[in-house]
Amino acid sequence: MPAGATGPEGPAGPKGEQGTPGIQGARGPSNGFHAAGGGFVDVLPAMTTVESLDLPAGSFVITAAGQLNNNDDTARTGSCVIDVGGAVTVGSGDVFLEAQTPGSQDFDWLTLTTGVTNATPQTASFRCQVLGVAPLEANVVSPQMTAIQVETLTEQ
Repeated sequence: MPAGATGPEGPAGPKGEQGTPGIQGARGPSNGFHAAGGGFVDVLPAMTTVESLDLPAGSFVITAAGQLNNNDDTARTGSCVIDVGGAVTVGSGDVFLEAQTPGSQDFDWLTLTTGVTNATPQTASFRCQVLGVAPLEANVVSPQMTAIQVETLTEQ
């Protein structure tokens, strides 16, 4: 005998009971590291470490910032880098610092950001220089670094 026509849909059933809560998931690896030296750090014509962070193994987004000052009566060029474990990961390019005279722009802020993955603990360093100056003629004001640990760092 052939099947008959489909009948009308029945009413909805009663609402089911709430299920038991699942177990708490693991905390993500979002540790933060920060160092802010404050004050003035003298820099030389060679790269000078003005701030650093000791980081565990893992992946990080690192930011470093500071204000370069030229205390000389001649215009100078300044630059900074972030290096991790002695390998430069990002360079700043150059900033022009006018000679120190009343009303001059003898300073400039630099902010750098990079991403790194370290298989072992490493030191991240913010290093700066002002070319052609003698000691005590240039400095970085309020250097600071922040590193945020992430589970995965995707380079694009």
